[in-house]
Amino acid sequence: MRHVILYRPFFICIFLFLLFNQTFGQVKSIVEQEFYQIKFIPTERLNPDSRTFAKYKNIDSSYNKILKLGTTAIPFLIPKMTDTTLTKILNPCDNDEPIHLGDLAWFIITDIEKIPLFQVTKNQWCVWGVCEHFPLGFFTSLNFYRNKYAKGYKNYFYSKERRKIITKEVSLN
Repeated sequence: MRHVILYRPFFICIFLFLLFNQTFGQVKSIVEQEFYQIKFIPTERLNPDSRTFAKYKNIDSSYNKILKLGTTAIPFLIPKMTDTTLTKILNPCDNDEPIHLGDLAWFIITDIEKIPLFQVTKNQWCVWGVCEHFPLGFFTSLNFYRNKYAKGYKNYFYSKERRKIITKEVSLN
């Protein structure tokens, strides 16, 4: 009987590890598959519970699938932030210019959670553009400092400061 009690926590840990590992792998698979299928960027900030979200969900189902994964998708989007491959997707925030795959990652992450641009880029942004997502001139700056901004976001995403902000938001709700 004593041996059974000792083995039970071990088996529970193994089960939980396999469960989380499988879920994490599924998220990665969905992000990898759907990211390259996106054809359209919504011009409004999306909230999965809002009416606006319902309006756009049928327009680009791949964007929607990644968005629904929430913050679990972000670790798989961070490496894509530096990708300079041009797409046929038009940037609704920058004169409908074609975007890079890295720009697409910025859009998705911003739709999942607000990016504190001053903390991430170390730049003061004073004038906001036509989108509420990004300030005027952000994409021009991003083209010059793509790696620096991606590193800044990665550092922020895994920081204690972000966890404190999320904890405060959860406790307020």
